[in-house]
Amino acid sequence: AGVRDGLVTAISLGCGVLALLGLIAMIFRRPVGVGHLAAMALVELAVLVQAVLAVIGLAGGAEVDGLALFVAYLAFALVVLPAGALWAVGEKNRWSGGVLAVAALALVVTLIRMDSVWLASGG
Repeated sequence: AGVRDGLVTAISLGCGVLALLGLIAMIFRRPVGVGHLAAMALVELAVLVQAVLAVIGLAGGAEVDGLALFVAYLAFALVVLPAGALWAVGEKNRWSGGVLAVAALALVVTLIRMDSVWLASGG
């Protein structure tokens, strides 16, 4: 649980940085750039590790309070940043930073919900 908790914290901090970078880009009327996308890729890599750990835990017999809900959150967590990246790149204006910020914050909320579903079962 300690590694998983540390990973959730690291991803959440990374999302906080992404959201801040997105807001700064939006305030200064700058589109999302390669640096933003690289940061998103690093956070997404950590999300993939988290997903693998979750699947291993479930395969190992860990129980969650609502398997379908947990799997839905897991699927959303895996796609929200890539979808946000595609949308942000397509925007090509100041609002692309806002898209980045919203995607990052949505991921944090999703991770918190996943963790609460996991912990509700004693996992």
